[in-house]
Amino acid sequence: MRDGEFWHRVLNTVSDGLFMVDAQGRICEVNRALCGLTGYTAEELLGRPCSVFQCDICVEMRTGAVADWCKLFSDGEVTRKRCSIRHKSGVEIPVLKNARLMPEAGGRTDSDRSEAVFSVETVTDIRELVKRDDYIQRVEKLYRPVSGFEGMIGVSAAMQTVFRRIEQAAQSNAPVLLLGESGTGKELAAQALHRLSARRDFPFVEVNCAALNEQVLESELFGHVRGAFTGAFRDREGRFASAHNGTLFLDEVGDIPLTVQVKLLRVLETGVIHRVGSDKGQKVNARIVSATNKDLSGLIEKGLFREDLAFRINVVPVHLPPLRGRTEDISLLVRHCLKIIQTAGSYGALSVDAALEELFAGYRWPGNVRELRNMLEYGAVMSGGGRIGLEHMPEHFRARPPIRDTAPATDFASAAQYARGEEPGGAPRSSSGGKERGRKEEILRALDACGGNVSKAAALLGVHRTTLINRMLRFGMKLSRHVDGA
Repeated sequence: MRDGEFWHRVLNTVSDGLFMVDAQGRICEVNRALCGLTGYTAEELLGRPCSVFQCDICVEMRTGAVADWCKLFSDGEVTRKRCSIRHKSGVEIPVLKNARLMPEAGGRTDSDRSEAVFSVETVTDIRELVKRDDYIQRVEKLYRPVSGFEGMIGVSAAMQTVFRRIEQAAQSNAPVLLLGESGTGKELAAQALHRLSARRDFPFVEVNCAALNEQVLESELFGHVRGAFTGAFRDREGRFASAHNGTLFLDEVGDIPLTVQVKLLRVLETGVIHRVGSDKGQKVNARIVSATNKDLSGLIEKGLFREDLAFRINVVPVHLPPLRGRTEDISLLVRHCLKIIQTAGSYGALSVDAALEELFAGYRWPGNVRELRNMLEYGAVMSGGGRIGLEHMPEHFRARPPIRDTAPATDFASAAQYARGEEPGGAPRSSSGGKERGRKEEILRALDACGGNVSKAAALLGVHRTTLINRMLRFGMKLSRHVDGA
């Protein structure tokens, strides 16, 4: 057997991709495994520059080269470097690369780089390893202790965006406006901002602007001196002064009266407060975080909110998504809430039926996370601890749970529901009664054929089990009569 033929056989027994590159950067040898990995034939690769693989590490090494076209020819080797190469089709392939310089046959040792005439490089396909690592990370994220992000729970893309925005905002002193429906966790977001900021060692002070009338709110924000008004028996420090060097959280900022808005704007522009009843100014340095569930643009159009104040507090907006927009977080939130309820109420181990949790995913949650916790606490009380099922839920949920595919905007009948062609609870109007009766009969036949097993009936009908449960509830069919096929 000739030396060349023997050499080729040896190369093709190597399971990793292998190729050789000469001192000018041209590919001079490849093995079968490399062709299989990259999609190129040997004829397509031989003589071409090794940049054909578009390796991200090679780009860096070529950029950093001084005397040679590639840093490899000055550094001598690359060991177990994780990188990616590009398949002929354009797909990136994660690989582990090793490369070493080789001298001319019979020359001096390969440690003498001046004698190196080519390099030998191997690439190991690690796609399965990367896929496994990604899977492990997703599982760990799902089942890790539900402490979440600074007390906020969520693995959904929407919440990951919120977490990144909070981290970014925490690095500055710019005013932040938290926007979102009631119960979406705006207070938790404000606390997270504070804890992640350089002000974390100073006070976090909260003011609920909707809970106080005009005079009391002004006094709460700026303080007052003795005798400033009836009942002012002593000097009082305001929340701005209390939050000096820390964070002042203005919750429900859309409810601030116009007269107080003017004074608040002045403080934000000058950094100076005046206590009620005093002309003496006091410098304050508090980071402002505001929150509202109202449409500030609509309030501005109605003359109820100053546009210049809106600009001042809305430098960095952060939108908190409603729970119905991140249903993949519901399981985590259920576990988190049950843990809190169990600890506070001295219950035994609490759990939620799988069928009920699936219904949670289709509910509109007008009260968002706050409503979820309250409903679970109600369920814990009604069940006496232990397993919580649909029968332990509040009447409004059991009677007509809003299902996503026919969901009303709230729990109760409204003109908006009727305009969309829905009756209370999301059921279609009677004009389609014949079609709906036919669908109900179809479900009954499927359940009968499957011995009442919901999962098997869903498979027979070609729909998801959750969809079938939703339809059964819409038609007033009791789940307790049928077998849960979980």
